[in-house]
Parts: sequence; C-alpha cells; structure tokens
Amino acid sequence: IARRQLAIEPWREQAHRQLMQALASSGDRANALTQFEQCQSVLWEELAIEPAAETITLFEDIKAGRIGAAVADEPIQPPVKVKHNLPTFSSELIGRELEVAQISQLLTQDNQRLVSIVGPGGMGKTRLGIAVGASLLEQFRDGVYFVDLAPLVQSDEIVPAIAAVLNFQPPDHSQPLLPQLLAVLRLRQQLLILDNFEHLLAGAPLVNELLQACPNVAILATTRQRLALVEENRFELGGLNFPNWLTPEDA
Repeated sequence: IARRQLAIEPWREQAHRQLMQALASSGDRANALTQFEQCQSVLWEELAIEPAAETITLFEDIKAGRIGAAVADEPIQPPVKVKHNLPTFSSELIGRELEVAQISQLLTQDNQRLVSIVGPGGMGKTRLGIAVGASLLEQFRDGVYFVDLAPLVQSDEIVPAIAAVLNFQPPDHSQPLLPQLLAVLRLRQQLLILDNFEHLLAGAPLVNELLQACPNVAILATTRQRLALVEENRFELGGLNFPNWLTPEDA
C-alpha cells in the first residue's frame, strides 16, 4: 500500500515511514535506510523541507538496530521514542565539535542546569545549541525542546511560547498559566533550549523561577548578552579556529 501511495504522491512522508518500518522489520535494514534518503531527497526537491522529527527518529532507530527482524528466542523490544522538536539542517555542523562536547559536559556531568551560549550575532549560537541538544537526546528522559524567542516582543510571552512548544494545554484557563506549567515540568526531566534571549532579558527571573520549581529541568540559552543570573554558567563563543599556516590565498 505504501509503495502505491508513493507512486502517486512521492512526497507523502507517512508512506515513506511505513515502508521504512516494513523493510526494517523484515530484516532489510539497508533498503530501509535507503528509503529514508529517498524521502529526504524528494521532500527537499518537491517541497524544500526536511523530514519531520518522527521520520528522523525512525531512521535513527533503524540505523542503531533498535528496529529490525527479531532474533530467535529474543523478545521484540519496542523502539526507543525520543521526544524532541529540534530543527534539522541539510548541511552538517563543521568545526564546533569541541564546543558541543564542552557544553554537553556542563549540562550533564557537571550538573550545570543553566548554561548560556554568549556571543555576537552571526557566530552560530543557534546552530551550536541545536547540536548540543541533539547530542543529549538520550540524557533527558522527557525530551529536548527548542523554543525560538526571536519572534517575541515582550518577556511575558516567554511562558506561552514554552507551553506552545510543549503542546501544554492548561486544565484551568481561569488561572495563570505559569503555575500550571511549572506543576507539569516539576515531574519532567527535560532540556529546554531558549534561543535568542538577548531582547527579552527582563524575563530572566522567569528562568530562575523555572529552575527552582523544576529540579530535573535544564536550560540552554543562546544570547548576545548574559542573563545575569547567579546560576548562569556562561559559555563565551569565539570564532572558528584555523591553521596558523592558512593564508587568504589558501582560503
């Protein structure tokens, strides 16, 4: 059925996922991975978009061997579902491997629950933050979520923006949103990436309140200016390194 759907509408992503699942379950892992590549290519050529997070997660599960033909006498384990909304890119991040490792260590091994990537505009703070989030998907049981603050105008819009990303619907619309959101986050182990915080610094106390109320939530902020919070661990982002022998002519 999935093949027939794709013959008519090659951009139907759900059909690609069904076919990937079927191929992997039958033990044909190579063609299942190839099907993802075809899906990625068609979506870009036809619609100029990347595959959805659900499709990427399925691809990663198949690639890691979490979905495949059952081994004799081995119980079938359900695939690990990773929750996130991280944007995807058509090109790979180059030259920031050390920074990704350092920030990831701060958030996990060093137990720093608030890390801010600070640097001028155009330095790649957003891309780096997303790369860090992707590297920590398995470290946060309830997911990694990217919150784009750039479109916001006032700091009081931060809470609704977080709620929207988490698809949180307050049970009581007559009550303030923040206490209801904190009550839910208090039970979660999540990483929130708050991107482009510099124009909403008046909302920094909200970050402090969130950290105090939710002991298993960590926050990674990207900003041109520090948040000026006691708990903040600033990661100053500099330019990319290049070999000493490199000249403009070489470049």
